[in-house]
Parts: sequence; structure tokens; C-alpha cells
Amino acid sequence: MIKPGHLCFILCVLYSVLPGHLEAAEPVNKKFVYYIYWSGIRAGKAVLDYNTASGGVTISTRATSAAFISLFYKVDDIARSVIDPDGYPR
Repeated sequence: MIKPGHLCFILCVLYSVLPGHLEAAEPVNKKFVYYIYWSGIRAGKAVLDYNTASGGVTISTRATSAAFISLFYKVDDIARSVIDPDGYPR
């Protein structure tokens, strides 16, 4: 389950990268990689993939914990959203 803070972050990123009119946009493939640190220790990694095509936009996110953190609390979360050219989710 996605935590409210993560959902807010994802929505902010989506708002900043979604084109205003999807049908007129050329195909775009972007990948954003974020390394997450806590008190100087690498805690994990978050990856956001953004792909556009004539069928709409696909946004995939994956958050994983680092090997050391996984000994205590393993995280491997995946979320995928598909948005049709008319702007509505599938």
C-alpha cells in the first residue's frame, strides 16, 4: 500500500511531467532515479519510469531498500499507472 507521503510525491512529479495535450506530444521515455539516505546511510532507491505513446502515458515506480536496511525491513514496492490520451486512468 502506498503511504500518503509517497502518493503526494508521485502526484507532484506527475503534474510536473505530464504534457498538457497527450495526442499532440511526441513519444517520451524518461527515467528518474533517486537514492534515499537516512542519517548518512543509504537506505534505498526509488525509480520512476515515464513513457508516452499513442495509447497514452505509462508511469511506473519502484522503491527498494538497500541490502543493509533489508536485513531489518525489506522494501520492494511497485506501482504502475496508465493514463489514456483523454487524460483519464484506465
